Amino acid sequence: MIETAKRVHAALGRTLATPGVMKVTTQTERNIAVTRHSHGDWGDVGKEDWQSNDQAVQTGGSPSITRWTARNSGSSLRRTDRQPSSCCRMNIKEDPMKGRDLVVVCSASGLPQNTELACQAIWAKTAQFLQPNLGELYSSFYPVASVWGIGLRSYGVLLGREDTDRFMRILLAATEAQSAAIDLHISGLLSRMDLEQTRRVGNNIICPVTLDGTDKELEAHTLWHIAMASGTFLPDCCIYYLEQERAVADLELRQKIARSIESYAVCAVRLEMEENHADI
Repeated sequence: MIETAKRVHAALGRTLATPGVMKVTTQTERNIAVTRHSHGDWGDVGKEDWQSNDQAVQTGGSPSITRWTARNSGSSLRRTDRQPSSCCRMNIKEDPMKGRDLVVVCSASGLPQNTELACQAIWAKTAQFLQPNLGELYSSFYPVASVWGIGLRSYGVLLGREDTDRFMRILLAATEAQSAAIDLHISGLLSRMDLEQTRRVGNNIICPVTLDGTDKELEAHTLWHIAMASGTFLPDCCIYYLEQERAVADLELRQKIARSIESYAVCAVRLEMEENHADI
C-alpha cells in the first residue's frame, strides 16, 4: 500500500461484481475491498496509478484502477473502470501461475470396449491436440483426477457410456466456467471502451474501438472475443469441442450430444501457464 499525505474518499455509486468474483472470493473479502476503495485506499498499484487515482477523485472524477489480493483464493480482485463514477465494477485478474482447467469433448466412435484402453485412446487424442501450442500458450499440460469437484477415470477421461449423469454435470460445469470467462472479458472490454461513442445501426448497437497498440488491455479483450467467435482454441475457453473445432456450442450441438451421450467422451486437463503466457 502507498500512503498519501491526505486520504481521499471515492464515491461508490452502484457496485457490481462479475460471476468470477462471486465464485472465488468471500463476502468478507469483497466488503473489505469496497471499504478500502471508498476510503481512497487503491491497494496493490504503483505510485503513478495511486497519484493518478487521487487526482481523479479530488477533481470530481473516478479512479482508474484499484487492485487487492483476495487472500482466500490468491486471485487479484481489481476495479479497472474507465466509466462514470456512478458504477463500481469488480472483476478478477487470475494468477498466471495457477493454470487453467480445460475439458475437451471428443467423439467416442470406434473406441475399444475395454474402458482402460478407451481412456488411453481419448487421452492420446487430447494430448495430440494440445501438443502444438505447448510452450506458446502454456508451459505444460496433464490430466486431472477431478474437475470442478467432479471425479474422473484414469487419464482424466470420462466416457459418456459409463455415467451419463456425471458426463452431463461435467459439461454443465465447464459451460458455466466458460460463461464466467466470457463475462470477465466482456467486463474488461467495457471498462476500456468509450461508451459515449455507442450508436444504433438498424437493429444493432455498435460501439467502435480503435486497436492501435496504445491500449494493450483493450486489444487483448477484443481479440479474445474475435478468437472465440472464430473457433480458435484459447487456454481459458474452459471447454473445447474437438471434432467441431470450436469452444462455444450452439443449440444444435448441445442437443446432438444430449441425444447420444454414449457417443462422446470428455478429457479434463490442467494447463499450466508461465507468467509471460498469461491471459488477461
